[in-house]
Amino acid sequence: MKPTILALDLEGTLISNAISQIPRPGLHQFLEDVQSQFSQLMMFTTVSEERFRNIANLLGREGSAPDWFAGLHYVHWTGKTKDLRLVTPCLGEALLRRPPEIE
Repeated sequence: MKPTILALDLEGTLISNAISQIPRPGLHQFLEDVQSQFSQLMMFTTVSEERFRNIANLLGREGSAPDWFAGLHYVHWTGKTKDLRLVTPCLGEALLRRPPEIE
């Protein structure tokens, strides 16, 4: 089964961290590319939903991320490890992935 849902982490993946909020190079294009490859994108991060939305809106205003980024579904979770069953109960349907290094 090919994954149809991509769960994205925020800190250390899409941005430096929730304090400095520096977007990784090529973030806007990466998000556009994965949106076209998956039926659904979700935010799966330890950053609170309110903080994520504020950061995502800022990235959109700056042009570092598409405007739709701030509206991604947010996965609420607790614990020490991320459990993809919170994204979908169907094994193999979701992928938690860090983007490739962008030059």
